[in-house]
Amino acid sequence: MNEQLKNNLTPFWASGFIYNESLTMTEGENGAIEAPLMFQPECILTVRSATLENLYEEGKDWVFRDGKICLVPGSAIPFFTKEQLYPAAKWKDKFFPHYGAEGYILFEEGNYFHRHQIAVTYTCKKGQWDGLIPQYAGNQLSRTIRCLRRGKQRVTKIKP
Repeated sequence: MNEQLKNNLTPFWASGFIYNESLTMTEGENGAIEAPLMFQPECILTVRSATLENLYEEGKDWVFRDGKICLVPGSAIPFFTKEQLYPAAKWKDKFFPHYGAEGYILFEEGNYFHRHQIAVTYTCKKGQWDGLIPQYAGNQLSRTIRCLRRGKQRVTKIKP
């Protein structure tokens, strides 16, 4: 198995290695452009564009502070301001009403938001995850599991 596939198949909650965690850099309450990491890192190995084509440099594009990746002035990393995400006035057809608040919310189809994300790879101490851990539920899907084991590509409808 190649290394990238192995990394992608390893459950993040059982690993000390977080591979390409997706972040969207946004303007925080204090005006800083930042995004929190899921875990406290021991060592940030890479910060790349979501397509993995561009490598961003620590100190030149970003710094790590208070559990967050923070952009430095002049950074090449894409980000959203509050005004871009939540404009007061509708612009073209790219916005929905912001229910529960005044103004609108940015909407785009396709890979628009993905192109505005970064991928962060880092090492961390195991055992930081305190959320739910998925469990095997094949006993509740016995017909589906049988079909998968036989190599069927499609499960037919269950008769009432």
